[in-house]
Amino acid sequence: MRAASAVLAAAGVLVALAAALLWTAGSVLLDEDRFTERTIAALRAPEGQAAIAARVTALARVGAPAIVPSGLIGRGADEAVATAVARPGFATAAAPAIRAARRDLLEQPGEPTTIDLGPMRELVGAELARIDPRLLGLLPPAGAAERVQVRVATGVDARGVPIDELSGRAAAATALLALAAAALIALGAALAARPARAAALAGLALLVAAVVPAAVRLALPPLAEARVAPPDDALARRLVREMLGGWVAATAVLAAAGLALLVAGLVSARRRRPPTPRRAG
Repeated sequence: MRAASAVLAAAGVLVALAAALLWTAGSVLLDEDRFTERTIAALRAPEGQAAIAARVTALARVGAPAIVPSGLIGRGADEAVATAVARPGFATAAAPAIRAARRDLLEQPGEPTTIDLGPMRELVGAELARIDPRLLGLLPPAGAAERVQVRVATGVDARGVPIDELSGRAAAATALLALAAAALIALGAALAARPARAAALAGLALLVAAVVPAAVRLALPPLAEARVAPPDDALARRLVREMLGGWVAATAVLAAAGLALLVAGLVSARRRRPPTPRRAG
């Protein structure tokens, strides 16, 4: 019975940790709308603008006549991209490519993928022309082989995880895992010879496990950055940071549950402790 109790409690802690990791790394990636929103935010951030501007500059320089200074192209690309990504039309233009990139990331876990920003060519081209007429028409025409593309990665290797079944259901799956964890821990404590002590130990284990989502938040961005070559490496890091916002809630829930179990177990154990007999006068 003691062995069964320990196994059940340990399984409950592991299931709780799985729920926390699912919410940390999957709450955005497994939700198409949230992933699109966070990716657009990353592309609008300085890291995203720099990656896009580097590609625009490279494409513009290929077809630039000698009369267009190289420095003007670089400055024009930076300004054009900064203005274009801030426009409402940028999100609409980029969304289909972002959704396609998400599918690639889910089908090939851990591998980089490309976001084709060709649809925003008109936005950038219009800004280049506004900045300096000499920059007009430097970008390849729409549909050309040379396109504005950036590379991203997540650093998440989810082989063996039923991604298709979880896609769009991260919140429900996390809740079910949390309920299963609570049931396993409660059953394990009930079967223990000393339930209060078992509950306290499970609470301590949950407190230790609460460190894991924070560790994932620290570890994954550098992994994603290492998988992508410049000038997109900083963008990959930024995107993963945008994706892992759920680590705060995951850490807080694990820590709160662990602390509650630990305190309840210690208080219950103290109440059940037999009083120390007084020595006779």
